[in-house]
Amino acid sequence: MYLLFLDTETSGLSPNSAQIIEIAGVVAKLDKVTLKLEIVDGFESLVALRGEMDDKITRITGITKEALLLAPSIFQVQEKMGRLFEWL
Repeated sequence: MYLLFLDTETSGLSPNSAQIIEIAGVVAKLDKVTLKLEIVDGFESLVALRGEMDDKITRITGITKEALLLAPSIFQVQEKMGRLFEWL
């Protein structure tokens, strides 16, 4: 059995206006006998910011607005991240 773990960082706390600014995922294979996990694939990327981001988010995450200027769009990240779902 394969499991997918996802983690995101967002530009704020509001579910209505915050955007994903970083996303990471790890696929792990579960050994059903030993219950041990083996990481088989992973992905991490910043995501271009399309709006504003509060300075407190930089303090919390360490992600700067400048770093996001060079990041790929959410659509580019989605295409690259798609390979993780092929394991499931």
